[in-house]
Amino acid sequence: LQSGLGNEDTLAEILGAGRVLGGVTHAGGVLLRPGEVRFSGREKKTYIGEMDGQLTARLEAVVRLFNAAGLNTEGTAHILEAIWNKLLVNVAVSALSAITRLAHGGMGQVPEVRQCALEAVREAVGVAKACGIRLSASAEDPAKVWETATRGLPAEHKSSMLKDIEKGSPTEIDAIAGAVVRYGDRCGIPTPVNSTLLACLRGIEFAQRG
Repeated sequence: LQSGLGNEDTLAEILGAGRVLGGVTHAGGVLLRPGEVRFSGREKKTYIGEMDGQLTARLEAVVRLFNAAGLNTEGTAHILEAIWNKLLVNVAVSALSAITRLAHGGMGQVPEVRQCALEAVREAVGVAKACGIRLSASAEDPAKVWETATRGLPAEHKSSMLKDIEKGSPTEIDAIAGAVVRYGDRCGIPTPVNSTLLACLRGIEFAQRG
């Protein structure tokens, strides 16, 4: 359920593809201290699925366990689509909020920031299509992705990537903008906007380690 794209591939390399389910969650959580997490968004969906699209008995078993634990979970035959749909939301806000240090309300008030977000999403959509990834209709529209990313959130809400930067922690940039760049390279699609966001975040992380 880690944010971004490519985590399943990393696990499969170590554990074997047959031992890995893909997943994505729209619920939120805050690590208060080791072993204690504040969970929010019980009404928000979590999706899990076999990477080959099969609806298997083990998938059904895990869905039951997740729901019993309080996660509103659904099995899907299209997990890669679900992961990409969430990835596009992260592409819209995560890196830009961390670079500018703006909360969601501030991002919406700076036209250049919003435009950069739309361009990053448009670029990622082009990569997904070139690589044969099926997206939902709303995910193909950068303006709707931006609305999804910011809808219902208070102006002071900060992305998890901005919180990571504020804490001096490593970010998930390699699995977000970095994933768009890698898929773009694989499918022959230029990704200058996401490459720039990736470079900026890596530079910030390097400076913080300094």
